[in-house]
Amino acid sequence: MLATEPYLGELYSAESADLALLHHDELWSETRLPTYFQDVRSAFVLGQAQSRMLADRLAHLLKKPVVWLQSFPSVDQCRHVTDFLLDQLKPHGWDIPYVPPVLRAMPEESRFVQEWMAALALGPSWQAKPVMVHPGSGGQSKIWPLRKWHALLSWLCAGFAHPVLAVLGPADEHLKPFTREVQKLGVTVVENLPLERLAALLAESALYIGNDSGVSHLAAAMGVPTIALFGPTRPEIWAPRGVQVEIVKSHWNDAENLSWPSYAAREEIDLPLQTLLVKALR
Repeated sequence: MLATEPYLGELYSAESADLALLHHDELWSETRLPTYFQDVRSAFVLGQAQSRMLADRLAHLLKKPVVWLQSFPSVDQCRHVTDFLLDQLKPHGWDIPYVPPVLRAMPEESRFVQEWMAALALGPSWQAKPVMVHPGSGGQSKIWPLRKWHALLSWLCAGFAHPVLAVLGPADEHLKPFTREVQKLGVTVVENLPLERLAALLAESALYIGNDSGVSHLAAAMGVPTIALFGPTRPEIWAPRGVQVEIVKSHWNDAENLSWPSYAAREEIDLPLQTLLVKALR
């Protein structure tokens, strides 16, 4: 997806085998750099403190400007990660203004998703754009309590004309029992979509709701109305940005957030969240 954007040159992993010797204290100076460095005018290395040495060694071998960027702020720095990165570029002559991220779905993926949705039009609800949710996250402590997710999905399925889709990724295997349960409410579950297809599906949605996760950032960048649910992490640093993003801050017990007792469907939806949902869908 990013490869189609004009602002990106080339992107490579600092952990690739091609650069392995740069991590060796004695052999790094003998590294033969990959051919993709031949026409480089400048390079950026993103990472935490340990990657700064890699940037210094690469600059020595390249004889070109190499800028090290700390990829995210430390715990004592309350600064949004986007602003934190942009601030680091300024001393190097890259005074880049902040612009809300905007990505576009690939046309072939949009066609596939539209045809798939048409094939699933089994009832009147599919005449409306879907509400898409991602109840997972790369960090299990960041998952909004599943009893609240269950109550929310029950409320959405019962009260709105929009179909509800729940997306699961490779890190969400532990949520499969939960998604089997919410399928009984009428939720359609989709799993392990390629990133390009996930983006196209998000672009076709009326609303996205998710935890502090990569999918939430992708939804915001696709321009979808997005509600991001934050608990232990700080939205001041990690919240997705976009023209239609709302943040709901909550608190929960990590020891209980992955259970959904039988009374879950009777749990009340928090009023601020309920207000945002009604505004977005009616």
